[in-house]
Order: sequence, then C-alpha cells, then structure tokens
Amino acid sequence: MVDADYDPVVALHGKALLAPGRDVAVLHADLTEPSSILDHPDLLRVLNLNRPVRVICASSLHFVPDEADPWGVIAQYRDRLCSGSYLVITHAPARVPGEDPEHDEENAAEVFRQTSAPLHMRTLAEIERFFDGFELVAPGVVFMQDWRPDPGTHAAGRLRSFRAGVGRKP
Repeated sequence: MVDADYDPVVALHGKALLAPGRDVAVLHADLTEPSSILDHPDLLRVLNLNRPVRVICASSLHFVPDEADPWGVIAQYRDRLCSGSYLVITHAPARVPGEDPEHDEENAAEVFRQTSAPLHMRTLAEIERFFDGFELVAPGVVFMQDWRPDPGTHAAGRLRSFRAGVGRKP
C-alpha cells in the first residue's frame, strides 16, 4: 500500500502510524503531480506498475480546482497504469435542482472557503469524466450508499453527500 498526501504533517503522521515496511510507503507528494508519486522511489519499492494496481482518490478531487485540470491529472495516472488496474473515486457532488432538497451545497462550500483547500463540487457528468478511458464497474457513478451496499445494512450520515465510482482500465 502506498499513501500520498501534500500536507507534510499528514504525511509525517501517516509514516508514524503505518510504520512503513517492505509493503507500505507514505509519500509527501501532490496528487496533481502524478510523476512525483508514480516515479517516487518508495512507491517503486512497494508497487510494480507493470502489474495491475488500484488508485484510490477518496475525498480528494473535489479539492482540486478546474483551473488545475483534475481530469488531465487523472488521465496522466490512467496513461501510466497497466491494463486491469482500477481507479476508485469518491467526490462531493454539486446539487442538481429537484434531486435532493436536503443537500446544502452552499453551506458546505462556505465552510471550506475559509480553509486553504476550497471545495469544488462537480456534477455527475463532471465526475463521470474522470473515468474517461476506464470501463465503469456497475453500478457506475452513484451516490456512495448506493454503490453495492451490503444486504441488510443501512446508510448512515448524509445520504447524498458523496458520489462514488470504480473504473477498470481495459
């Protein structure tokens, strides 16, 4: 497993908690600079990029502004992954009129406007665009609680706070 974070304190804590060994690495690197991650010696020590891997962008891409071309960033990862690799994304969705009256996009965005990482919620089509060049795994990009829930379980928290999807590189 390899974890990367641009925040040096988070990376340092990750290294301390995971006690990196032969099969674990924590990188101080920026998601928006794929080569700083994919060419990092610690990643290459742990992962063989000639074999399928999974890239998990959990609650991260909605902090990347459109001006930084997050779709182009993900395309750079896709282009470096071998066939059979997976991309997993969870992303804060923009509110669709009439879809979810409880979705408070403005309040969530306001909270993050006061931080160093403003929130950039995106529409379903914009989130699906991250999967260009991947085959979406059923059920596609859906609200997280609808992505293959375990039978008999009930979703907790805000039900429409994140969309989730998995894609496989053919």
